[in-house]
Amino acid sequence: MDSSGGLQVLVDAPRTVALSEALHALAPPEAAERLRDESDEIAARALALVNPAEAADILGQLSAERRDRIIAAAPDGRGEQWRIDLQYDEASVGRLMERPLGVFRPETTVVLAWFAGRIYRVGILMYGKKPTIPEILRWVRYSPGKAPQPEAKVG
Repeated sequence: MDSSGGLQVLVDAPRTVALSEALHALAPPEAAERLRDESDEIAARALALVNPAEAADILGQLSAERRDRIIAAAPDGRGEQWRIDLQYDEASVGRLMERPLGVFRPETTVVLAWFAGRIYRVGILMYGKKPTIPEILRWVRYSPGKAPQPEAKVG
């Protein structure tokens, strides 16, 4: 996405959130009607903010052409998930599926996942930079609630 597209998403954010709240409060046929005058991009971003089953129910009320355009405009691969959700019966648990936030390989151990989580949480989120090996070792020993201590220089 170019910078002007990202800026437009920020400008439209309050409208998108208000639309998603309105969609949540309406029955699927009325919600689909509410989307009639919205752009495909705004509609897709608003649907991304509601429950996956609600989004599927609303999309099911739209014409096939409009549904396909909104799905194509969906952020973060949600459109493909909506296509999958629409294949399930309306009352089934399949409509509740969402894409996983993280996927681990079968050979990943709990210790390795914990270690990676620590590096990400402490290092990337707190400091926002690429770590060095000594910093990684310090972060692994870091306890929440305690500020990391600077290394004392000897000499």
